[in-house]
Amino acid sequence: MTGDRAAPLVWGLSISAAAFLAVLLGVYDVGWGVALSFPAATLILSVGTLRERRDAVLPMVLRAVVGATIGFTAATIVMTLHGLSGGPETAQVTAFREAIWRRWVVMPGLIPLGVYALISHRRSRPLEGEGDPT
Repeated sequence: MTGDRAAPLVWGLSISAAAFLAVLLGVYDVGWGVALSFPAATLILSVGTLRERRDAVLPMVLRAVVGATIGFTAATIVMTLHGLSGGPETAQVTAFREAIWRRWVVMPGLIPLGVYALISHRRSRPLEGEGDPT
């Protein structure tokens, strides 16, 4: 199973696995290393996918990274907001809320670039049975 036939499987597995990881971690302060790893991986794989039009592996890995970013970010936000809503509003909780929002904005920040690279890659490939586009 390769290419576009595996795309739904890659999307589903990556989103659900990353969401499961976020649920296992529970409410925690996402560090800048974790927050920056998602856009960094998306940027590197997007550039590779845009440059290497004939490669079938890069788009699949990019799908997995974008899906993992979506799943992890969504589950982390839900878990953290739910965990913070039950307790008293102290100065420490307020500071935590203000700090975490910046990381939540950074984590999925390059998803549009990843989606653009996937769409561009799909449009630039020849259909099965067609010759070399160059």
